[in-house]
Amino acid sequence: MANNAAGNEEQASSALAKAHELLMAHNLSLAVVQDTVVKGGVQNGTAVTEEVRKPVTIKRSAMYKWQRRMWGTLAHVNHCFHWVHDVKDGNHKSRWDDGYKTARWVKRHVILGRESNVIVVNLMGEYLCDTIERLCPYAPVDRLSRAAVSWREGVADRLTERLVDQQEQEEADNRPPCPESPGLKKKWMAQYATMALALKDVRKTEYEANYDAVRGEGAYKKSQEARKVSAVEAERIQQERIEFLQNESPSDKRKREAEEERRRIRSNVEAERSYRRQERERLDDAARTDWRAYDKGKKVGDGISLATQVGGSSSKPTAALEG
Repeated sequence: MANNAAGNEEQASSALAKAHELLMAHNLSLAVVQDTVVKGGVQNGTAVTEEVRKPVTIKRSAMYKWQRRMWGTLAHVNHCFHWVHDVKDGNHKSRWDDGYKTARWVKRHVILGRESNVIVVNLMGEYLCDTIERLCPYAPVDRLSRAAVSWREGVADRLTERLVDQQEQEEADNRPPCPESPGLKKKWMAQYATMALALKDVRKTEYEANYDAVRGEGAYKKSQEARKVSAVEAERIQQERIEFLQNESPSDKRKREAEEERRRIRSNVEAERSYRRQERERLDDAARTDWRAYDKGKKVGDGISLATQVGGSSSKPTAALEG
């Protein structure tokens, strides 16, 4: 119904809202079932295989910071990885508008996760991007102006905040209600702890699976083992250092303290340079931002619904996906 061109916009919006509600309500339980019971087994006489995890390129621009922040948040709340890479796009019109198309490098989003979660990220991202462009109050000739870009940044930042708040609220709504009876509070605490552990386990499992999909099977386990080895090695080095300090001579102590002071000063200088560089970047961003337009955009971001995932676009949900 949501993608039926014969229906009206209100019906499509309602259908997508219901689909999103069901998806958010059952995404956790489905992930738990698939990872603990169904994975590698048989369901209704059919062998069940794990959902494919592969990098999917989204045909949406990732040139601006607000685009990268918004898509990155969408990926995070849906248990996916997000990064940006450069691809060669040959569908750009020539600057002289002579009918020829030129190829140039552009930035695109890459999403990796469960196939169903990637589709959710893509649908929601398409809907938000289309809605932002549809509501943009600037004339076509000014749509790339400083004010227009700042307005989009305000909308995207507010949407990003609301996405995180929505995830926290949905998790809170799914918690078992605390009973008033003191005798039942112990049982309630057990139920709450079980749900919290399940949620933590799903997040950890999804992260591990995505990590392995990027770096190879067993990569996450190897990284954890390497971390443990590093911790043991660090402890051994610290113990050797303690023994060395206990036996060093006064002259060695003076040399060591002088070297440590030089290192401390050098480290402080590097930290100061890093801070100044970050401060310059922050000030440059602030100077490029039209704060009046940014604040107007944030107000608009409060009114955009997060229940639906696509707007009035006639394209199919998976049209913006590339393998």
